[in-house]
Amino acid sequence: MKSYTIQISALHVEILLDTVRGFVGNQKLLHLPDQRGEIIGLPLTGHALNTILSFMEEKQLTDKQIVQVELDSTSDSITRVTIHMQDLSFHYDVNLDEFDSL
Repeated sequence: MKSYTIQISALHVEILLDTVRGFVGNQKLLHLPDQRGEIIGLPLTGHALNTILSFMEEKQLTDKQIVQVELDSTSDSITRVTIHMQDLSFHYDVNLDEFDSL
């Protein structure tokens, strides 16, 4: 399992969501800096970003939140993505072969 911690604001999530909507049929890894400053590619879907954004709506638009993203290979082609934020935790499965790098 790989685990990444990112700090992200609601404004940044909105921008990423607009980007994902523009992919039209293609899924791409979203490249974000982790807490150490390394750029990581994450398979964040529109649904996942919407869920994160709905949780953040109570916060200021530019206040950064800590988000932990775990990637766990469950089979040869499926990876479970688990998102943790304060009181929010959810997961979804993706096929990383279906995601292009940006």
